[in-house]
Amino acid sequence: MDKQGILNEIKRTAEANGGVPLGTARFLQETGIREADWGGKFWVRWGDALREAGLEPNLFNQAYDTKMIIEKFVSLIRELGKFPVRRELQLNARQTRAFRAQTSLLVWVQRNGLPRQFWTTARATTVLRTWLHFAHPS
Repeated sequence: MDKQGILNEIKRTAEANGGVPLGTARFLQETGIREADWGGKFWVRWGDALREAGLEPNLFNQAYDTKMIIEKFVSLIRELGKFPVRRELQLNARQTRAFRAQTSLLVWVQRNGLPRQFWTTARATTVLRTWLHFAHPS
């Protein structure tokens, strides 16, 4: 498919989607146009193609604020009366829908260099509260 044909499909599918452009996976599903058909040939990024079609690229999901993650985590610890295991985090995420990132806390702990044993210690709540207090004083 040529460049103009892809641009036309981007516009058509966005219009059918209430003016919101599709992501690459759904665009492929709806049109059969693969990333290999446009990527590196006409545009480097999907957002570039959307802009050329006169549309605004979709925003990525915003990262959760560290303070909010820790506050939610401490709240869950209080609710459970113990340190949650991964499945409890997943269940809580599904039930509340208020904190959808089912393993955000696990990812956050790993990215911040806290050891895996951290998850099983009774001191974890105190450590988190202390960190929260010093990192984000009220």
